[in-house]
Amino acid sequence: MMKMSHTISGRDNNFNLIRFLAASCVILTHSVLITGGEDITEPLGELTGFTLGDHAVNVFFVVSGFLVAKSLLTKRDLAAYGAARFLRIVPGLFVMGGLSAFVMGLALTSLSLGAYFSSLASWSYAPLIGSLFTDPLSLTLPGVFASNPFPDMVNGPLWTLRYEAIAYIALVVAVAVGIYANPRRFGGFLALFVVLFVAYSFWNPMPETRSSLDHLLRFFMAFGLGSAFFVLREHIALKAHILIGLFFLTILAFPTPLYHAMLLVFTAYATFWLAFVPKGFIRRFNMLGDYSYGLYIYGWPVAQSMIFLFPEFSAPALFAAGYAATLLLAMASWHGVEKPALARRRALATLLRSGKKPQIA
Repeated sequence: MMKMSHTISGRDNNFNLIRFLAASCVILTHSVLITGGEDITEPLGELTGFTLGDHAVNVFFVVSGFLVAKSLLTKRDLAAYGAARFLRIVPGLFVMGGLSAFVMGLALTSLSLGAYFSSLASWSYAPLIGSLFTDPLSLTLPGVFASNPFPDMVNGPLWTLRYEAIAYIALVVAVAVGIYANPRRFGGFLALFVVLFVAYSFWNPMPETRSSLDHLLRFFMAFGLGSAFFVLREHIALKAHILIGLFFLTILAFPTPLYHAMLLVFTAYATFWLAFVPKGFIRRFNMLGDYSYGLYIYGWPVAQSMIFLFPEFSAPALFAAGYAATLLLAMASWHGVEKPALARRRALATLLRSGKKPQIA
């Protein structure tokens, strides 16, 4: 029987491919939304309560929970953890913000160059978007995308990155207070969180509009399940019949208050089954760079630019043209910004330590 503990060593897995496909699904969903505006409902959204892009973001949080928990619990080095998390997200985000403000925005604004450059919003966009905790929905560029189906929205989907950063911090706190001290204790806390999650679903079963609390609980559930697959790796088997069983249980749970919890459990199990079970030629995808983050952060502004220039585009046309352009930017971002930044993580960790290695008990 294949246990998680037998498969997680090294980088011989399909996480790179899974994240690439998840980011691509987000772009596909956004192509549908941007061509039709807010009134368009994706078929998967009607069937499952979540769009394809929503499911993809759930996958991102599951994978992130696993990988960062593995990193922190294995090394127990706060400086290395903080340096890696910062350099994975922030440099690429700042560069994207700068390109959005001073290349895309400059080219597409309806204002004169003088008016554009005299606006504080033009200069503050990159540092504010790079701060993570500024709501990207409130950040606009003067005279940019005013007539689009989603007017003025430069890069709204980045709102999920705030929750990612919060999850990183919450993991450190959880480890520090002993929640991750051993599998038994962690399992107890996880079970308690699942019960609270289901109880919340009874109170607020299928909201038409999700609140910040809805998002926080959903992402923390996905992140926590991801970390659970590392902590409980000695007790989890990756079997096709379990995957199929969880799939049918999830269908049976819809639309009861148990559905959201079952959906995330199935998503997590399916993610790790796909990450570790399929082998062979598929693993050669790891020879490519990690373009998923670039796809995610550039996808929306590219699609908005495309629909501004070609308002007659259908969703398939927007996806085809926008995806090709976004992939090129993602490749440039990985090789020119993200990978070089990550190469400096040891130097940054050393600087953060200031001669003393932080430890987590």
